[in-house]
Amino acid sequence: MVKLEELPLWAWILISLLVGAMLGGFFTAFGEDMYYSLKDWVTTSFGKPKLTNATLREETITLYEDIMQFLGEREANVPSIDFNNWEESTNNLTKYYQETMNLYHGNFGPRVVEIREEYLKRGITNDRVEQFYTHPTNPLGIKELAYGLAELASKIEV
Repeated sequence: MVKLEELPLWAWILISLLVGAMLGGFFTAFGEDMYYSLKDWVTTSFGKPKLTNATLREETITLYEDIMQFLGEREANVPSIDFNNWEESTNNLTKYYQETMNLYHGNFGPRVVEIREEYLKRGITNDRVEQFYTHPTNPLGIKELAYGLAELASKIEV
């Protein structure tokens, strides 16, 4: 039997590559949930808050207000359905909602993740935020996420 300490360097490199490839396949097989679970564990175990509680609350409320304003503007301009031209009008509506989601992800997605992580470092979570922070699915999901952010802001001690 070969002792581990007697293995040559090239064997250690090969073993490391094989284990890395297996773990990579493992994480891919379980998708993003595994990635975010591992990231959350690292955040809660080793992460230190970057913001004061007062600043975090203020930024959370500002983010909530910005998201709600965004949703209000988008909802005010939703294309109407023309029943005489059903296919074209529903296609326009689908494109509008896709654009809404793209704008949300570009303008708010990274901020939501950062704010959520700050609360996570403090051991504070919210079911709505946990459900929707990575993929809110549609404007209703975005609204639920925003409500969850407001709830988080009310939980933090200043």
